[in-house]
Order: sequence, then structure tokens, then C-alpha cells
Amino acid sequence: MSRFVSLVLAAACLAACITEAQDTPEATPPALGWIEGCWETQDGTSYEHWARGHESLIFGFNTLTNKGDLAFFEQMRFQHVDGNWQFAAYPRGVGPTLFDAVEVSDLKIVVENPDNDFPQRIVYERVENTLAAQISLLDGSNATDWLFGACGD
Repeated sequence: MSRFVSLVLAAACLAACITEAQDTPEATPPALGWIEGCWETQDGTSYEHWARGHESLIFGFNTLTNKGDLAFFEQMRFQHVDGNWQFAAYPRGVGPTLFDAVEVSDLKIVVENPDNDFPQRIVYERVENTLAAQISLLDGSNATDWLFGACGD
């Protein structure tokens, strides 16, 4: 076989491999559907709403009131990037501050950013009909917890 034919065959094999790799769809990210919906604390002072924008993107926002006045708001999103979930926070509309997922299961996600002042760790977990959320330092200290129920319940 001539050297030219060998080179053509090698190039054809390489092109086939590249085409096959490009045609292979990226694995579907683990579902976070359990976080979707409208959530509020029992006393009605904190409210979160999560909605899917795409299988790899979930948008959220949070409001916190004090004596009926808006005390805090935050825009948020979970995005699936390079094979892992990432949390982007925009407290008071400023950001993003990015957190990488360190644990993802059927009903729980833990994201961390050791370089952020506070929080460094955020946990969301679905427990039956409730959504539990916690922010803390990386070691779990200085934790603040919320327990949300479905809005209107």
C-alpha cells in the first residue's frame, strides 16, 4: 500500500472518530426538579421560587421581609457546566458569586466556595413536603437554617 493511501485512510479514520465524538450528546445532568416551585417559611418572612429554564438551568429568587418591609432579595441559578452543577448567587442583584457542587443526590445538593467571605457552603435538601436550606462557613459553623413549605400550604 502506498504511503499516500495509508495517510488518506488514517485521515478518514480520524475524521470518523471526531464526527462520532461530536455527535455523541452530553450526558443529561442529574435532575434537580425537586427544588422547583414556590416555597415560603411558615411565618411568611422568607420566600423562594425556583423554575426550570432548561434541563441544565434552574432560575430562582429569594425575598426576606422584616415587619412587612423588604429586607433582602437575591437572584440565583443552578447551572450545569462542564459536567457539574454550579450555583450562581446575585445577592441584592450583585454578582455572580459562584459555588461548585460538592454533593448532588436525588434530594440534596451542597455547593461550596471557600474563597467567599460568607456563606462558603450552601445546602438545599428536600424532606418530604418541605425544602430545607442552610448557609454556613465551610466547616458548617455560623449556620443559618430555613425550612420552607409549599406556598399557600
